[in-house]
Amino acid sequence: MRNSRVVLPIAAIVLSGCATEGKPPQVLSSTQAGIELALWCPDALDGDDRQCRQKAADMAQMYCLHNGRHAQYLRSEQMVDQNARVLFAFNCVR
Repeated sequence: MRNSRVVLPIAAIVLSGCATEGKPPQVLSSTQAGIELALWCPDALDGDDRQCRQKAADMAQMYCLHNGRHAQYLRSEQMVDQNARVLFAFNCVR
């Protein structure tokens, strides 16, 4: 039962309209305490990740609400291994 509680919101995130253009978002880590997402954000190369951050926040909120919590932004960082890939981390808080 516990696995299905995690799989359903993650599947909804990947299939949702929140996905960035081009490559779909990746869920790197997820627990009831929070979620880490990787999104491809071409604008982040120019130092502007606002639009991508909003998409990540929407996805995290959807995930956390499934567990009766709200998403709280923790951090973002540009991934070294991909040109326009940005990692976003959120806590799920009550």
